Amino acid sequence: MWKFFAKINETTAKCKICGNELSCKGSSTSGLRRHLECVHKKKVSLNPKIDFALKRPKNSFPKDKFKILEDEAMRAIVKDGLAIGAFEKEGMKRFVSLATGYEFEGFSRRQLKRKLNRAFREKKYEPIL
Repeated sequence: MWKFFAKINETTAKCKICGNELSCKGSSTSGLRRHLECVHKKKVSLNPKIDFALKRPKNSFPKDKFKILEDEAMRAIVKDGLAIGAFEKEGMKRFVSLATGYEFEGFSRRQLKRKLNRAFREKKYEPIL
C-alpha cells in the first residue's frame, strides 16, 4: 500500500501517482486503497500472503482426494452438527482451497443429502437425538 503513497503527517498521505492528498486518519488505509482502485484501476491486497496462495494455478480435486474430503465433510455434518450449507459459503470454500492447494467449489447439496441418507440406512452413522 505505502509504495503508492507518501505519509505527509498523521492524518494525510500523498498519492505518488497523481499527487492527490488523501485522509488516512487513525492509520486507516481504506480510503487510500479505494483511491488506487477507483482512480488508478490498481488492485491492492489487504493480505498479500493469502492472495499469493490463491493465485497458484487452479487445480481441480483428484477424484480420490475429493472423495476423502466429502467423507470428512459428512462426518463433520453428523458428528459436529455442521450445516450442509456451511460448505457452500465463500469462507469455507476459501479455507478448503488454501488448506489443500486445490480449487474447491463446494459440494452438491443434493448429492451430499443422498449420500448422508444412504450412510444412515447402512448404519454408518448413528442419528443424534
